[in-house]
Amino acid sequence: MLPAYLLAPDLEETIRGAIRQTSAGSYLAIDPAVAQRFTARCKQVIGQLKPGRHRPVILVSIDIRRYVRKLIERELYDVPVLSYQELTEEITVQPLDRIAI
Repeated sequence: MLPAYLLAPDLEETIRGAIRQTSAGSYLAIDPAVAQRFTARCKQVIGQLKPGRHRPVILVSIDIRRYVRKLIERELYDVPVLSYQELTEEITVQPLDRIAI
């Protein structure tokens, strides 16, 4: 059983829409206020987890995984961000909450 927080579909789309492609690679050009609200909401939701439970992850689409990780790494460095594609068939996801801003 993998306890996981999921992102609301509109939040995933907001992050996906803020990805910019250049000849040097891609980067996230998200509004700083949106990034701050997202991080604060993650801290609020994940902070409600009772001690002693299995370590939760944030589960997102593969195309935004590294950007979500980058957004939360300063505040929630110990929370793994995984994509659905990284899970094997044997893993059962236990949704804990859906993160929305």
